[in-house]
Amino acid sequence: MLSAMAIVLNMLENMLALPLGVRIGMANIMALIVVHIYGVKEMLFVNILRVVVSGLLSGIILSYPWWMSVGGVSLSSLMLMTVYKHSSFMF
Repeated sequence: MLSAMAIVLNMLENMLALPLGVRIGMANIMALIVVHIYGVKEMLFVNILRVVVSGLLSGIILSYPWWMSVGGVSLSSLMLMTVYKHSSFMF
């Protein structure tokens, strides 16, 4: 269910036309919720599933923008895991 909500937020964000391809990261809100409620492994699963399914739905799987999305999700997940591990008072 949370993966579906993250996919919907990602698709809504794809519809927004911001200049220079800037993205505001609405789907990362779901990653914050998942890591708070369930933990890091589940957050990684939701993020990977979101990128793969969104790539399939938008038709950009394995293209340059998809790999940029994979890189962005990887970096944001890594940063979230680091903050979650070292700053338990925030969660």
